[in-house]
Order: sequence, then C-alpha cells, then structure tokens
Amino acid sequence: MDNEGNDLNAGQARGGPKPVAERTCRICGCTDTRACEGGCSWLLQGVCSKCITDRVPECIDLLVDSIKELPIDSNTTDGSVIQNFLTKATKMAEALRQ
Repeated sequence: MDNEGNDLNAGQARGGPKPVAERTCRICGCTDTRACEGGCSWLLQGVCSKCITDRVPECIDLLVDSIKELPIDSNTTDGSVIQNFLTKATKMAEALRQ
C-alpha cells in the first residue's frame, strides 16, 4: 500500500501488464525469440541488424517502397525532392547488387 491506502499490487492481481506482440523482421522473418544465425538486434522498426548490414539493397528497396506509399505531389518542391531521392536510392540499390 502507498501512503494513501492504494494497493500497489492491484495491477498484478488482475493479471499484470498485457503481453507485447513479438517483433518480426520484415526482410528475413527473424523474431524476438528466434534471432538470425549468429544473433541480431533491432536497429530499425521492423528490420533487424543483420539484414541492415547483410542486405543493404533490400533495405533500400523497403525504404523506397514505404515512401512510394505516401501521398506525394511531385508538383510541389517537397514532392520533387522526394522523387529525386527515390530515383537516387533505387540506383544505389541496383549498383550494390552488381
């Protein structure tokens, strides 16, 4: 009990905190409980450290695809900057695959 008579363990008595969903890498499928061979960690949301270092072209593709899903008006200054970035990122991924 705290100083005001509240039961500090009341949340635990009702089952405690809700379980958190297990994270899964969007590229290789590893999870919190089934890491990549040799181990990995979470560097970006949804992408593990091994994929970031071993699969750079796929990570760039994932980034480009995510940006393409955004509502972008290429007739605006921001839109043209983003389109330019997408073009360069796609070329970079292609060059890394060679």
